[in-house]
Amino acid sequence: MAHLAKGWLTPFSSRRKFSSSTLSYSLSKILDRRSFEVVNESNIDIHDLSSEQPDVIVYDKKSDYKPLLLIEITNHRTLNDTLNSMEVMADIYHVPEAFVYDIDQQSWFKIANRIVSRSAESSFFGINLQSVFTDSLNRYAY
Repeated sequence: MAHLAKGWLTPFSSRRKFSSSTLSYSLSKILDRRSFEVVNESNIDIHDLSSEQPDVIVYDKKSDYKPLLLIEITNHRTLNDTLNSMEVMADIYHVPEAFVYDIDQQSWFKIANRIVSRSAESSFFGINLQSVFTDSLNRYAY
């Protein structure tokens, strides 16, 4: 992981980009590709290029790429602002579940029906995002 600190990005930006790309790749392997599209850093609304761009989005291919799940990775310093932003985005775009991962505290927060809770469980997909994330990172551990 020391390699992530090299480059022009801040150490947090590097960790965030690596974590989100690894998580999106793992989710794309788990979810049915005929029904769902997992995208890293894309617009929530693919028809509105000015819409927000969370770190990971899962779209429903069968419903004109409606967003079903959003994930944002943040640090502890910006956690509250990120939670507020994700709550608003989930509400505006009618997203069933949104998650925020605090990379410093290694904790997940779920936003569903305007309720924020500490959880990594996606009720919609029946998966635990912490397990998926841990498994995806373990591929790189040596």
